[in-house]
Amino acid sequence: MAQIAKQTLDKICLFTLNCRLFHGNRKLSSADLQSALNVTIDVDKTKQVMALGVKRVFDKAELAKLGAVKGAMQRACSSIGAPFLGGFAIPDHKAQDLAKELNVLVTRGLSLKADLMARYPQILDKFAKQNPRWEAIIKGNAFDIAYVDAQIQFDWDGVRISAGDEGGLMAKGLESKVGGLLGNLLNDIAKASSKLLDESLKNRDGVTRKAFRPLLAMADKLDGFNFVDPRVGALASMIRHVLSVMPPEGRIEGADLRNLYGLTSILSSPDQALVIGTKVTESDVAMVYDEAFGQPYKAVAPKALAVPAPSQPFPKAPGLFEATPGFEQPRGPAFQPVAYTPPPAANFFNF
Repeated sequence: MAQIAKQTLDKICLFTLNCRLFHGNRKLSSADLQSALNVTIDVDKTKQVMALGVKRVFDKAELAKLGAVKGAMQRACSSIGAPFLGGFAIPDHKAQDLAKELNVLVTRGLSLKADLMARYPQILDKFAKQNPRWEAIIKGNAFDIAYVDAQIQFDWDGVRISAGDEGGLMAKGLESKVGGLLGNLLNDIAKASSKLLDESLKNRDGVTRKAFRPLLAMADKLDGFNFVDPRVGALASMIRHVLSVMPPEGRIEGADLRNLYGLTSILSSPDQALVIGTKVTESDVAMVYDEAFGQPYKAVAPKALAVPAPSQPFPKAPGLFEATPGFEQPRGPAFQPVAYTPPPAANFFNF
């Protein structure tokens, strides 16, 4: 196994979530429709053309509480980790804090499960009575409480990873997975950036500084994986630099909004994000900012961010990956103080 892959494995833990939920569904049959709605349907018995869906035999609202805990566990891992080997690669220095957070969530999930099990018969009876046409079907198709108890599970594992055989098939397979870690990380950043664009930045003529929070979280996540490739840390520095030269108070509008939109657009494309990271490692974050975003506001970071630009350029990345090709001077039109929505396929800075 290549030395750089070994060094990467030495700095991460693999976290996997072992969560299962009770769905509360049964297969819907034509007899159900006949009994509840007096509707006759000739279903294709081979299921080649048509099959009926499912019927809910337990209150969805009660189960949503369990789903919320599972979602919180996934977000806790995703916020600092990258998809890896069916779980999440977590930087070693963040593993203990994550373990504590997951334990709190597991305790919460098991408490909700215990409460659900204690009230299971009452919840089932209430749900059936709320749906009188389906009451007999719901009660007749109810799941045994022991089955439900066995289905619901909240747990997690955190382990270190070793190839097990130097130079063998296992080592080669694991090395290829480590080589894909950078791509997984940037794809995660791209998803979060696309969500930020869609939910907070598109069709806006101004935003508050709350829009900075997801970007700062992305920078923290990228910083945690600087050991994978220095361009990752360089990209984090660019995010902080763009935010640091924004006005320290008031709404973000005009050219500042354009730069915020531009930064988020870059991050939504792994290729473009890596271009910026490469440029910063080869020169200086302030210089790349000028090149990509135009003239800065003021090179003074607001106290709320406390993220001054680095005084020295990052070292050139040795990395697992080849350097990304060049970067062109932006040639986009000047920002107008109206809601800004580029076409879906737009290359924001023409590179």
